[in-house]
Amino acid sequence: MVTYENQSPADIRTGDKVTDALGRTFTAMSDAALVMGDYSVLSDDGRSLILDVDSLVTISYDESVWNEDSY
Repeated sequence: MVTYENQSPADIRTGDKVTDALGRTFTAMSDAALVMGDYSVLSDDGRSLILDVDSLVTISYDESVWNEDSY
């Protein structure tokens, strides 16, 4: 497992474990999408979360299953 801190929400990909600036931790069920100036991502509990374009997130994922075709 690798963790990257202080990342843009634009870097969120499906399957990433994310902690946002509000302290919410979730698994992304979608890639982040720019919607009306902010990023939207579907969380593992079915909520659509809005992340400010200027906010920073921590992203963790298992590098052993990462491949370029999935990102």
